[in-house]
Amino acid sequence: MQCNHNPVGPLNPGAHQKHCAAHVDDETKEATLRSPWSYTPICVDPVDSDEPSKLCTFTVSSLRGGPGLSIITTPSIAAGMTRILQQPDISWLETSRGVPFIPDPRVLYEVRQIHNKGYGVVATAAIPKDSIVMLELPVLMKISDPSPWSQKGALALMQQAAKRLSGKEQSRLLQMARQDKGYIMDDIFRTNSFGVTVEGVGHSAIYPEIAVRIGKLQPLCDILLTS
Repeated sequence: MQCNHNPVGPLNPGAHQKHCAAHVDDETKEATLRSPWSYTPICVDPVDSDEPSKLCTFTVSSLRGGPGLSIITTPSIAAGMTRILQQPDISWLETSRGVPFIPDPRVLYEVRQIHNKGYGVVATAAIPKDSIVMLELPVLMKISDPSPWSQKGALALMQQAAKRLSGKEQSRLLQMARQDKGYIMDDIFRTNSFGVTVEGVGHSAIYPEIAVRIGKLQPLCDILLTS
């Protein structure tokens, strides 16, 4: 494994930036080898013979000094994420990006019903590139296509992912909108999640405040930004 290294980055990198993160799964028993994860991952084996990887729940108790994050994904994707989990120097990220992490104070969007697509967030004014309209870290993420693994196993991982968050975050999740169809955490995901890409693979993520802010949208909504 090769570590991603930026020689002109922050002058005082954290300990997690000085070595390659362990590629861990449920067989890893040593606590020192599971870093930066707060718990030993829980995994299920694939049922699809073409899928060589396990599906696991990985959790950090605090993400960049804020609430925790649980992600249901493969060990290789989780290992690739470790370099972005903790960033002690936000000003360095802003300088690298060229734009500060400050949301635009104007409300540049509104929730509308889109023909044949449910509800969507539609821009009400031209939004310049790199503008931040809404800003929040996710608390739960899961791989978008769990079909290579058993449905029962994937649902069990979802429950463990939520249970490993703090009591406050669990309470926020349970108060989110749902359709009362099927397993509760799966229902919450389907009703409130947004599509994201992690290590080139599609995932769904829950951003509690953003989900509430845009009106508890219908499941599978489209996020449409038009100028």
